[in-house]
Amino acid sequence: MAATTSRTTPNSDSLSDVNRDSVSGATVLVLPKRQRKPSPKKGSKPADKPDREALRDSQGFQRLQNGQEPLKAAELRQALFIEKWGAVQSRIDELLVELNTGALDTIVQFVSAAYAARGTGGGRISLPFRELPTALMFAGINIPDHDLVFSQIATKLSNEAGHLVATLPSKDCPTLKSAIKNLIEQFLGLERDVKDDDVDEVSGNWLSASFKSAKLPNYDMQILDGWFRQLKNPGNLVIIIPDFEAFDAEVLQDLITICSEYQDRLPIVMVLGIATFIEALHQSLPRAVLSLVRTETFKLRNATDCVNSIVEEIFVKNLSNLKLGFEPYKLLIENFQLHTLSVGAFVRGIHYAFMDHYYSSPLSVLTDVDDANAKLETTGILTEEHAIEIRMLKSFRRYIESIEETEPLDARKLLLDDKHLFKCLPKFIAELRKYHSRYQSAFSCLLVLQTSVKSPNFNRPKRTLHTMSLSGTEKLTEYISVLLSVWRKRKVSEMKESLEQCLQALEALPTSGRTDVEAEISLLKGLLNSITQFEASDEEESSSSDDEEYLLKYGRKRLPRPEEAFKTMGRTTNVAKKLKPIVERIDENTFEGFAKKAHDFFHGFLT
Repeated sequence: MAATTSRTTPNSDSLSDVNRDSVSGATVLVLPKRQRKPSPKKGSKPADKPDREALRDSQGFQRLQNGQEPLKAAELRQALFIEKWGAVQSRIDELLVELNTGALDTIVQFVSAAYAARGTGGGRISLPFRELPTALMFAGINIPDHDLVFSQIATKLSNEAGHLVATLPSKDCPTLKSAIKNLIEQFLGLERDVKDDDVDEVSGNWLSASFKSAKLPNYDMQILDGWFRQLKNPGNLVIIIPDFEAFDAEVLQDLITICSEYQDRLPIVMVLGIATFIEALHQSLPRAVLSLVRTETFKLRNATDCVNSIVEEIFVKNLSNLKLGFEPYKLLIENFQLHTLSVGAFVRGIHYAFMDHYYSSPLSVLTDVDDANAKLETTGILTEEHAIEIRMLKSFRRYIESIEETEPLDARKLLLDDKHLFKCLPKFIAELRKYHSRYQSAFSCLLVLQTSVKSPNFNRPKRTLHTMSLSGTEKLTEYISVLLSVWRKRKVSEMKESLEQCLQALEALPTSGRTDVEAEISLLKGLLNSITQFEASDEEESSSSDDEEYLLKYGRKRLPRPEEAFKTMGRTTNVAKKLKPIVERIDENTFEGFAKKAHDFFHGFLT
C-alpha cells in the first residue's frame, strides 16, 4: 500500500495548514543536535575506568541511595549477605540429610548385607539362577531434586561403608557401550576423556598376559573383573541409576543381564531411583529380566515434609535470619504447591529473597544491630538517608501512632532527631527478636495441641499455619478457638500429656528465648501440679460425647434436632435470647473448671 507523505519542517510557514485528519499526513521528529563532550585539557588525567576486579569482588553490590550510600555500608551489606545466606544454605543441607537419615542408614545396611553370606556357606543352597540385589528408592516426582539425595547416598556408601560407587545418569548412557564404559571408568577412577577404544595404556599391571596380548575394548566387563581381583578387602560394587524412568529400557535390560552373569565374581548391587510407582519397573522390564533382580523398596521423605521442616527451621526457629512478609512468603508457598513441588526451587526462592533484601535495601545493614555493636553511626555507615528510610517504614509509623499520646516527647525526638533514632535502634530490634521468640514458643505449643486432638480436621501443616499467622486475619484466631474448644474436653491423661509436651518445648528453647516466656513456663508448671488431683476420675467418666465426636469427625458443631431445639426454647423469645448475657459459670474445683483455666491460658498465649 503506497501513500504520499507531506513533509513538514520546523521552519515551514504552513504548519497550521496541515490536515491533521488526513491519513497521509505525517509528523517529523527533529532530534536535538548531539553535543560533543569537551575534550580533556592538556596535562589533565583521564577519568578512571571502572575496575573490573573490584566489580567482580563486590559480586554486584552497588552503592544505593543514588550513589550516596557510604562505601562501608555497601561492603557491610555484602558481608552480611555472604554470612547469613551461607549459614542458611548449610543449615538447609544439614536438615535435608537429617530428614533422610533413617532411609539412608537402611539403604547402607541393605547394601552391606547383600553379599554378607558369600564365602561363609551360610547354610544356603546354591540356586541355578542369580538374583541381583536391587534397592528401589522412591525419592519423589521431582527429578531435579534427586541429585542432592543420590549424592548423599553415594557419599555415605563410599566414605562410611567402604563400598565402591558408580552413578549412571540416563543422559550419559544412551547405549549399552557407553553405559558399561562409564561404569568401568568410574570404578577404576579413570578420566572421562579417554577416547582410545582399547585398554593397552590405561589398564595397569593387574591384567594377565593373555588379556594384554588381546587388546580389550574399554567397555568389556572383564576389565572390571580383573581389576576387582587385585583389590584387598574391597566392598561391594554399587551402581546407582538416579532416573529410572528416563533410562533407556533396552540398555537397562542388557545391563542387568550382564551384571547378573558376573554376579558370582563381582558383588554388584543396584540402586534404582523411581519417581512414580512400582508399576514403572514392571512396565519397563520384561519378566525374564525381573526374575534376575531381588528388589527391596525404600521411601524417602516427600517434598512437602521437607518444605515444612525448612519453614519451621528457617522462618520460625532461627531468630537472626531474614523474615519474609505475607506476600513474598505466600508467593513461595503457592509456587511450590501449585507449580513445582520442588524443594530445590523453594530453596532458590529463599535465596532470591535474601538477594533482593541485601542487594536493594540500604536498611539491611541493621541485621545484627544490638547493644554490643550499635556503633554504625560513629563508623560512618548510618547517614541521614538511612534515617529517612527508617521513618518511611509502616512499622515505624504504627509505633509513633501508638506512643504519640502517652510519650509525645519521645515521638517528637524520633521524628526529628537522627541521633536519638539511631540510639533507639538496638532497643527496637531487641523487641522484634523478643516477639519472634514468643512466636516460636506459641508455634511449638500449637503443633503439640494439634497432635493431641488426633483429628484430620485439626492437622494443618506447618507451612499453612505460618501463612495464616502472617496474613493478620481472623482465620488463625478462629482456628485456635475451635481447636481449644475441642482440646479442653479431652481426657485427663491426654490433657496432661499435651501440657508436658508444651512445657518441654518451651524449656528446650535457647537461654535468650527462654527468658521471654518465663511467665508461661511457670503457669504450665502450675497447671501440671493442679491436674494430678483429677487423674483418679479419668477412668470413671469419659469427657467425650456424641456432639464432641461429631465435631472431631466433621470439624463443625452438630445442629440440634428439632425436638431438642423446641425443649430448650421454652417460653424465651428470640429477642430475649439475644439480650441475655452468656456467662459460663463452672466450679473451679472440678475438672471442667481446670480445663477452662487451661483453655484461657492457651487462648491468651496463642492469640
